Amino acid sequence: MADDELLAIDVPYGQDCLVVHVPKRNLVRVVGPNPAPIKDELATLHAALTHPIGSESFAHFVSHPGEETLVIVNDATRPTPTARVLPALLESSNDADLYFAVATGAHGPPTAKEMLTILGDLHERFAPRTFVHNCHNLTEMVNLGRTSRGTTISLNRLLLDADRIVVLGSVEPHYFAGYTGGRKSLIPGMAAFETIEQNHSLALLPGVMPLALEGNPVHEDIVEGVAMLKDRPIFAINLVLDHEEKVYAATAGELGASFMAATQRANDIYVVPIRRRADIVVSIARAPLDRDLYQLQKTLEHGLLAVKDGGVLILVSQCPNGVGEHSYIELIRELGGPEQVLKRIRQRPTFGCHKAGRLAQAAFRVRIFAVTDVDPHVIRDIFMEPYSFLQQAIDNALRLAGPDAKVLFLMDGSVTVPTLQ
Repeated sequence: MADDELLAIDVPYGQDCLVVHVPKRNLVRVVGPNPAPIKDELATLHAALTHPIGSESFAHFVSHPGEETLVIVNDATRPTPTARVLPALLESSNDADLYFAVATGAHGPPTAKEMLTILGDLHERFAPRTFVHNCHNLTEMVNLGRTSRGTTISLNRLLLDADRIVVLGSVEPHYFAGYTGGRKSLIPGMAAFETIEQNHSLALLPGVMPLALEGNPVHEDIVEGVAMLKDRPIFAINLVLDHEEKVYAATAGELGASFMAATQRANDIYVVPIRRRADIVVSIARAPLDRDLYQLQKTLEHGLLAVKDGGVLILVSQCPNGVGEHSYIELIRELGGPEQVLKRIRQRPTFGCHKAGRLAQAAFRVRIFAVTDVDPHVIRDIFMEPYSFLQQAIDNALRLAGPDAKVLFLMDGSVTVPTLQ
């Protein structure tokens, strides 16, 4: 095949697929999560529950007469296959002793359809015993103190009232907390808005990046806050998913130790080595992490790790739910350019400032194109250039970067973390 011939690439966009063409001479690599061996999901989960890390088995944990167990599950913004794994947990427990909380963090409440997605066939059965966290309802919160970084720790009183707590989540790279999962189900998952705002304001400090835990102020602040629950009995279940969202690995047991073990398994799937940065990076958000503009930040952050300074980063996300949480957009509109945003954030951080600030930092480094269904005026407001068609964005990026520009595709940019070898 001659270098000037075009290569066809299938790009996921919502539930559809876009076909784009890139000259062979320009395409350097198409990167996705690492392939994983096919495993029996339930067998993998049962092994973790039976042989947990630093804890009694799950069956023993939930079999204390007269005690009720609060099961904390993710909302629909995470790919955690809650509905698929809950039946395995119920084998060891009594329905009457269980109740559920959906850890929404600062997200809005799940829709009726999303609740069915989260709990599946168990939704109707446990509907009377399922609560949805609301970070703005202060009557539901209990103040536990402050961290050494000054974050006020106010958590949902369900955590204090529960005899026992089970945390069920999935572990993937996260652009400012290092990884999702584990402790994040509690903070920000079950925290008050004030707590979330103050913790997220640390996201512009040095040490904050995907995969970083030690020396990461956001992660360390969360760990310190969760420790204020003190001797609450907590059993964590951490799932690591492959690129088809099937359970590749599971760890369980003590919250911190089981989470750390899961991060190592997550690296097997999500960390992809690259030899050099590319002139143009196409970073794609796959469903369900393409739900809105708020979630697009992960795709941007991972793309930044692969693109050269002065290059072009093309973000692809359908955003069927539109903008999503938009306080950061209002902040940018109020202040104007990237310099003004960063200056204001240093003076007075507020909720959404971490997104506004990191967008501003990115705009200084690279040119950002966005292929979404979001109103183009909104895209321009946040330092990006809107495109309706991915092929048009790629063609324009090649014109800007030159005939020898190298193009790299991150096919699951929300969770794939490119690392320089």
